[in-house]
Amino acid sequence: MPNIAFTIGCRVPGDPTLYEYAANSAEFTYVASAASIARAMFAHPQVKQGLTQIAFQFDQRTLSSKWFQDNISLAHQWVDYFIRRFLQAEFPRIVVDFSITNADCLGYHPRLPWDGRLEDFPLNRQGVHLNGARIRDMTTAGSGNTPQANRRFRDFQFAFATTFLHEAGPHLLISWLGGGRPFTPRSMSAPGFGTGAMGESGRYFESIIFGGTTEFYRDKDQDNAQAGMPYQLRSDGWAWKIKREVIDKVCLYDFLFPFDVVPPPVDPHTMESMGRFSTDPPPTGSHDQVLMAEQAEVEPQLRYLASVTVREADLRVVPYNPSTRLVAVA
Repeated sequence: MPNIAFTIGCRVPGDPTLYEYAANSAEFTYVASAASIARAMFAHPQVKQGLTQIAFQFDQRTLSSKWFQDNISLAHQWVDYFIRRFLQAEFPRIVVDFSITNADCLGYHPRLPWDGRLEDFPLNRQGVHLNGARIRDMTTAGSGNTPQANRRFRDFQFAFATTFLHEAGPHLLISWLGGGRPFTPRSMSAPGFGTGAMGESGRYFESIIFGGTTEFYRDKDQDNAQAGMPYQLRSDGWAWKIKREVIDKVCLYDFLFPFDVVPPPVDPHTMESMGRFSTDPPPTGSHDQVLMAEQAEVEPQLRYLASVTVREADLRVVPYNPSTRLVAVA
């Protein structure tokens, strides 16, 4: 198996400086493991097809690009290029962000304006920010040595792998195609997400690939450090619990889309949300607006974070062996 390079930093509240994690730290190991699962998902034919659908639809409905000239074959070729270049040969910078105070927000991708050819996309300034407190909960689960702790750890691996798929897939794709401008066509929407003027590409993508949008709800029999129970919200307004086997197989790099669910469906209003992916455009609360405004200070630093190369074979054992620690290779 080949080696893979990841760039992972940490951001603390009130400090725009980004700090690096060592490859053999629990944080780097677990975050890189989740990113590696997502990276493998991006190679799946259905995921490629879903991204092609989003790229083609975006290009048809915006005046800012017109890269494909209504040619779906050309869209497919460019999406293949996007995946190979920006998600396989490289990967977006990752920030474990303790400035995220909303427990429901597992991660987000801030868009930054850019201009030029598609080949010149500045990936070294493109970040996926993850909820630092939830990453801490994942490292706590990984330090346990009981079947329950190991199961919770895999729940977190699934949650963050699908977060990466959401953020580094459709959201980054639209940053690439649209010059980083805050626009998503209204046609890209899922029930309950997006506005009358703006779509939500990540949720739309989830509906295409997973069969519905993903929410994590609190298990009342677990403590506050839990990952939450993954459910799928469908167009009929009901929530369907994602099968345990799906989570465990994803952690084995065994992907079957759409995800299998367990009947009967549940009214989501009877459950308490534990975490969801970011919205596109970003949340509009006062703290969220401040958080996104600070990216002007944070994102330029991404290029200075060091990339660390690790073995893919080591990454693949982490979900079922959380005591594993990665080793940097030359």
